[in-house]
Amino acid sequence: MPNGNSVNLNIIGIPFNMQKPFDIKALEGRLIIPSDETNVTFSQPLADEMSQNKNTIEIGDDFLLDHQVLHIVGKHSKQKEGLRTLLFGEVNHQIVMNLNSSLNVIPDLYIERLIVILENNIHTQEDLEILKNNIERISPGIQVFIQNFSSMYESTQTISMQFNLFLSLVGFISLLIGGVGIMNIMLVIVTERQSEIGLRMAIGAKTSQIIYLFLIESVVICLLGGLTGIVLAIPILYGITLMMRVSFMFFSKTVIIGFTIPIIIGLFFGIFPAIKAARMDPIKALNS
Repeated sequence: MPNGNSVNLNIIGIPFNMQKPFDIKALEGRLIIPSDETNVTFSQPLADEMSQNKNTIEIGDDFLLDHQVLHIVGKHSKQKEGLRTLLFGEVNHQIVMNLNSSLNVIPDLYIERLIVILENNIHTQEDLEILKNNIERISPGIQVFIQNFSSMYESTQTISMQFNLFLSLVGFISLLIGGVGIMNIMLVIVTERQSEIGLRMAIGAKTSQIIYLFLIESVVICLLGGLTGIVLAIPILYGITLMMRVSFMFFSKTVIIGFTIPIIIGLFFGIFPAIKAARMDPIKALNS
């Protein structure tokens, strides 16, 4: 490497016109062009890792890879992990070269995976088997395992739907238990404040005003719980994303839902204690 360091890295040989569809975007310098043979682009996280406690890796540096001198012409930005990791391996620990150059310049290159984009009319399992047989015929020393991206995506979607359904069920049960707890708390509050309720009725408070009073208290309690959950969840989730080395994404819609659901729970489970308070006999409430 330019600073005397050594590292194991992934090489992506890709046609120059397929860089943008695969979300390879130039952060500094430029992307690969057709005339590039020994020119490569570096992923920014890999460059940062190699630059730790050493000279910074810059555009224009040369480095040695398998006895071949390569030239850095650009750095591409950090990519989101997830599905790309299944396709490319460690997506943020890689260099990008022209596909033909990677095969010609580095003859001892070990090909871990080959990604083929098929035409729209080629999608059957028979077509994939023909492709597999052709690859094995060209390279008899390798064994080919085919992963259909469409099937993989459908399987992932099915698992995701099942997981979301499970989480929704857990969330519903948690909300139900929490709502029952809120209702019990409000019933206790109504019991402890009977004299106050009787006094309000005696000086002319309407039934609707008593109901609104306790409904608002119920909603406020639920909102405080929702706010506490959001404030605690954000740093915890951010820490988890750092440990898993995935991108942290914040959606305002999630926060809106996080405040809307407590309001609904407060109204639904607070209505019974509120009605009970509004139906009290003022004389009995004052005597209590």
